[in-house]
Amino acid sequence: MRFLKYKILKSCFQFIKGLGKKHTLVFYYPQHFNRANGENPYFADFITTCKNHNISYLLVEEPSIESDNPRNKKALAFDVFFLKIWILRKLIQSSLFGSFEKREHFVGRIINLISLGRFKAPIYITISNSMGGVLRGINKNARIFDYQHGIINSRQPGYFSSHGATNLIKYNSKEVLVHGPGFVKPFMIVDSNYYQDKVYPIGTNTIIKDSISKGTRILIAMQIVETENRSQAWFQEQVDLVYNQLRTIEDSNNYDDLSILIKNHPRSNQSFNLSKLLSFSFVKLYTENDTLENIGLHVTFFSTTAFEFASKGIPTLFLYSDVILEGKTIFEDEYQYPFKYPRSILEWIEKISDSEAEKEVDRMIKDWYRKFYASYDENLFLKLVNPKTF
Repeated sequence: MRFLKYKILKSCFQFIKGLGKKHTLVFYYPQHFNRANGENPYFADFITTCKNHNISYLLVEEPSIESDNPRNKKALAFDVFFLKIWILRKLIQSSLFGSFEKREHFVGRIINLISLGRFKAPIYITISNSMGGVLRGINKNARIFDYQHGIINSRQPGYFSSHGATNLIKYNSKEVLVHGPGFVKPFMIVDSNYYQDKVYPIGTNTIIKDSISKGTRILIAMQIVETENRSQAWFQEQVDLVYNQLRTIEDSNNYDDLSILIKNHPRSNQSFNLSKLLSFSFVKLYTENDTLENIGLHVTFFSTTAFEFASKGIPTLFLYSDVILEGKTIFEDEYQYPFKYPRSILEWIEKISDSEAEKEVDRMIKDWYRKFYASYDENLFLKLVNPKTF
């Protein structure tokens, strides 16, 4: 049965063993963020700092029935209390409190009582806005930070709504830790009144894929996921935009020694017809036997892999149209990608064939990348988790 996946006995034992202990900081996160070694890499730098500076912390892991990721042996399994929260949510209607979040605060107060204050702390750090309302109920005076785990733009539903900051954020007085100053801008665009002085570029320990290396090949990353709620016309627009680029190259007769790879999205079932693109002699489909080595240009629509290539100084050409606008609205307008031009593969080939121009491209793109993925700022972390600062 599904509930047997919960580690109830372990959770109870860990809870009882730790009774009476007080912590400055509680890290709370869902199990699906664990990697193959059973650990969550997002908190690694924070925890190292806590250990080095004798900051008392508790690492709490929320179970996930759907996830096959291994459990973290170093974390307190929240299973027994997660089930209690689930039951309380079923028994208590949000309408009694006027909103979901106010109901969550009430649930948090109950959890605080039955856990004998085990999870009460002056500071919480979460990922993906997990359990924010319950934590606010556990300690109404705590600072609650949510740490960025993916790309953030002004349409990110966890942080932004049509009215500004979401109720999930505002009702819980949450603050945000981001990977770099570049990610602060979307918060200021949507709701500077709330987010001013509540978003901190703490940095990240994100590791970019070592398999990416610079060279002369061109990678075109498609973003066709057949199971997503997208129209066939939207998928076809991607094919047509790429086809126009390839046709221009063929018409120029400038494709001697040119190698272009078409890469399907990782979640694609490859049922959408790409034969139109593979008909060119200088184009082939990226397969599991291929690598991301020797890439000179990355072409996509709005894939976040543009950041990974930027870390290596490899430029990205964003293709967009009136149908697919994200490359312009997100990367060019919000993220201010340093190159709106060239607008074609041919023009990029010509630009980076000049060694001096290629060096300048390399420098500008790496500088842009570092604005979004800055090095971990330990001094800022220490300032934020010091109870004397609030």
